[in-house]
Amino acid sequence: MLTGRILARLHPEAQVNIKGFEELPPHRNGYFDVVSSNIPFGDIRVFDPSFDNGTATINTEICEQLGIDFDELSEKFAPYCTKVQSIVTAESFDDVQ
Repeated sequence: MLTGRILARLHPEAQVNIKGFEELPPHRNGYFDVVSSNIPFGDIRVFDPSFDNGTATINTEICEQLGIDFDELSEKFAPYCTKVQSIVTAESFDDVQ
């Protein structure tokens, strides 16, 4: 909720939805440009079959900046995912495939 409120204040022209995916109508599937989420803690995995493809995507550059070892983080995520993949930050949208 806090993340959404901050975003709404910073960008009043944007449509900001502060709610879970399960509360959004089905016609919004695949609609979003940006999704921000708070990381759940503990042994609870959030499951929503309409949005969960079982893949954890981890930005290796952010890991490095935070001093987190990507391989160790991947091992932590592995029991909760069918796949762990790495990405890097694109310099521009032209770099995104």
